[in-house]
Amino acid sequence: MTTNRGPNPHALKSRHRISALGLLACLSVLAANPAMATAPSPHIELISPLWPSAGSSLDRFGFSTAIGGQTISVGSRFSSNQFQGEGAVFVYDSDPLAFRQVVLPVSPEEEGHFASVATDGASLLIGAGGRGPNRNDPSSKAFLFEAGNLQLITELQPPAPTVELRNRGAHALGSGLAIFGAEDMALGSPVPIQLVYDSSNGDYLTTLSPSTPPEYGGFGASAAVDDGIAIVGSTTGGYLNGAAYLFDAVTGQQLDVLTPDGSGFDRYRFGYSVDLGGNLALIGAPGDDDNGEASGSAYLFDVTTGEQVHKLIANDGLPGSFFGSAVAFAGQYALIGASGQGSSSGPEGGVYVFDTISGEQLAKITPNGNSPLLGFGESISAEGNTFVVGASGAFDPRGIRSGGAYVYRIIPEPASAAIIGFALVIRAASTRRRH
Repeated sequence: MTTNRGPNPHALKSRHRISALGLLACLSVLAANPAMATAPSPHIELISPLWPSAGSSLDRFGFSTAIGGQTISVGSRFSSNQFQGEGAVFVYDSDPLAFRQVVLPVSPEEEGHFASVATDGASLLIGAGGRGPNRNDPSSKAFLFEAGNLQLITELQPPAPTVELRNRGAHALGSGLAIFGAEDMALGSPVPIQLVYDSSNGDYLTTLSPSTPPEYGGFGASAAVDDGIAIVGSTTGGYLNGAAYLFDAVTGQQLDVLTPDGSGFDRYRFGYSVDLGGNLALIGAPGDDDNGEASGSAYLFDVTTGEQVHKLIANDGLPGSFFGSAVAFAGQYALIGASGQGSSSGPEGGVYVFDTISGEQLAKITPNGNSPLLGFGESISAEGNTFVVGASGAFDPRGIRSGGAYVYRIIPEPASAAIIGFALVIRAASTRRRH
């Protein structure tokens, strides 16, 4: 069984003394080279598009994506095999990039939308919606597979008869832990919670629940876990803008609540997407209105202090862009999806690259090719400098909204990579030591 040591919540709030020599060295290099204080635009290489070998209209391949270790997985929400719209997950080797296998629903007559994916390189978590004309069970299901051979480990089980799994986007793998959304019906009305399992065997460990439940629900819109810390997004509730909750993922103890500075816009949807990287949290708010209704924004927070570090807004933001619909850390960069970003052919979408230190926009990625795309950037997953972007509304010879996904690599500008990495190490050392 995997053993995990959770962080000391008191240690999370303490700051550690950094080396004076290291700080002076970093500052002196930046002073001598002021252009290095902000990272130059990196080179972004398209490794390959991903298209399923078999598919049809409205499959929505690219609905979800995940990358970890040698495994890339892409969910196809409405793929049909034995039953209409049961879903499927397409798995690829990441290096070299090659198709490996299709994972089909375990019980297709009971499952629908078998397409929500997460991976940490060792395990693969797949959620199914349990909906559809051929399925009598309205609740959701979740399954753990070995990422290498794709053998089923187990189906995740609720810890109590009053708890039902809910496949609503909040699922994550990391630190030997699997997190999946649920509702507790013990009090009669559903209370959204997040369940934590050992990802090696599916054993239930603990429950994540806000110490003060949001007044109007919304807890569990998104989730991520890294180094024993879990973050869960809540897009509505007592916080009009939404909120993101930090937990010790092993003990279930709530550590902090992150909320955006400023606006009280009641359709902000802060917490719609989340990710963790080092001592930073990245949170999407696609309903923000800085550049018009639902133009969107994203936020960087210091996980240790709970302080907002940067608010990120697209340089070319427009109403309906839905900037913040997906977020991910890729090395030293923050990736923000804008699935509704428009062009002359419609809302094809885009992905923006930001410097996590300065908060500056460095690049924008748009899909290439002759086939119309819709929703590019609705899902993003990253490991290191490699990332996968889903576009489930893509058109290709298989039909309308059959979907697609793209694998990219970010190559930092060599002269600045070392100084940026050094700055990240110094900031992490000055704010948190998790072990």
